[in-house]
Amino acid sequence: FFSSKIAEVTIGANATFGLGSFQDCYDLETVNMPEEGGVHFGRGCFAKCTALKNIDLSKTNAVIEAETFYGCNSLRSAIMPQVKEIGDYAFANCSNLSVVNENQKKMLLPNELEKIGECAFMGVSIITEISVPDSVIEIGYAAFNGCTSLVDLTVPFIGQSEHETDARFSTLGHFFGDSNPTDTSYD
Repeated sequence: FFSSKIAEVTIGANATFGLGSFQDCYDLETVNMPEEGGVHFGRGCFAKCTALKNIDLSKTNAVIEAETFYGCNSLRSAIMPQVKEIGDYAFANCSNLSVVNENQKKMLLPNELEKIGECAFMGVSIITEISVPDSVIEIGYAAFNGCTSLVDLTVPFIGQSEHETDARFSTLGHFFGDSNPTDTSYD
C-alpha cells in the first residue's frame, strides 16, 4: 500500500504489517481496528500519513515499532493503553499530537510502559504535560526533544550520567537532546 491514495483501511484480527506498509499514504485518514486484536504494525508502517488524525492502538501488541507514526503531523490522538515499548522516532514530528490516552494536551503514558526510544516524541510541540509511569526503566536520548510547549514533566527516576560534566549527557539533556551544547543550565 506504500504511497497509495487510500483514505480508509480496515485491519483484520491478528494482522501483521511490515516495514513502511502504509508509508506516504498522504490521503489516509481512518484506520479501523478489529475487535479481536492481535495487530502488529512494523517499522515506519504509517510514516508520513499526513491526513491521519486519530489512532486507537488498544488492539495492537505491546510494541510500537520505530518510526511507526513518524511525520504524521495531523495526528491528534493516540490511544495506547497496554503498550510496553515505544520505539525510536515512533511519534517524532507528530507536531499536533495533543491527546495520549484521552487526556487533552497531557501525555499519560500507559502503566505497563517499560521503554521509550530515542526521539520517540521529538517535535510533539503542542503537548504541555507528560507523565512517565514508574514502570519505565529506559528513556532514549532526546525522547522529548522539540516538545516546546512542555511545562510539566513527571518522571519516576533521575539517573546519574557517566558524562555528568557534559550538558548533552545530563539527565535533562538526555531527555530533551542537544539543542545547545554550550548551555549547561536548565530551568
